[in-house]
Amino acid sequence: MISYWPADDSVEWLDPIDFVVAATLAESFVATRQHPQILEVGVWKGGWSLTLAKNVPEVILTGIDPYPGLDEIRERLLQTVDGLALNDRFALHGSWAELKASSSIEYDIIHIDGEHTEAGAELDLAEAETMLAEHGVIIVDDIAHPYFPGIASATYRFLEKSGFAMFVYSRNKAYICRLADHAHLFETMRVRLAATPLVIERHFEEFETPPPPYFQSPAVVGQPLLLTVSPGNWAIANDMVHQNSADPMPVVVEEPISEPEAPKNASALRTFARNWLPPKIHAGIAAAMARARA
Repeated sequence: MISYWPADDSVEWLDPIDFVVAATLAESFVATRQHPQILEVGVWKGGWSLTLAKNVPEVILTGIDPYPGLDEIRERLLQTVDGLALNDRFALHGSWAELKASSSIEYDIIHIDGEHTEAGAELDLAEAETMLAEHGVIIVDDIAHPYFPGIASATYRFLEKSGFAMFVYSRNKAYICRLADHAHLFETMRVRLAATPLVIERHFEEFETPPPPYFQSPAVVGQPLLLTVSPGNWAIANDMVHQNSADPMPVVVEEPISEPEAPKNASALRTFARNWLPPKIHAGIAAAMARARA
């Protein structure tokens, strides 16, 4: 399923679980659209968009990123686009206004990973709604990031007032659509994700034996969700993205802290770092804790 995964730092922020879900979603659109149009807001080094383009060759990608004071990152992205021979399938714009002035395309999937503020997320969601194709999907990144709670605030308010609903939820992203499309997209992704090795749940401890003593629905605005948050999914997805890659990246497995002098909250801190923070921050926390024990 996944044939290409970059060996550089362009995917340092990209959770393999989310990439498997995104690729699965894009492939579902290929079946009905032939050449789905995908927009990413906040391209950075192209980890999400260019990796998706290489793995789903039918998609056409557009990006928005102003790169304020980051011309070298922008140039690196364009060089990568050229090196991957994606010039005919990727276009870059500096703002929503610039995009709208040059194109009237409606997008099947819009991935929002732009300014991580409440106001920024509100703006991106409002603009995305105006450019979303019929039956389209908006993906909101960092929906549960502890440093950026404004993203969740903006997203849930958007769901309440706009007639959208969430149908897939991960540790990092919310996949949302118009209410009228929810049942179809929920079922489509349920079937397609079930064909992957990932554990997809409809509620907490769905597959536990014995089952939990009571049921708690994870529904948002009254609509059911598919959950990709099972603890074992990261390792499964990591294997999926690397198994066919020409340049697989090594996976570093750290030994658990067991020294009696370790702080009482060390295990919780390491778990938080591993599960929620980007790899560079995770590595920094691990190194700092190692120095503290030395």
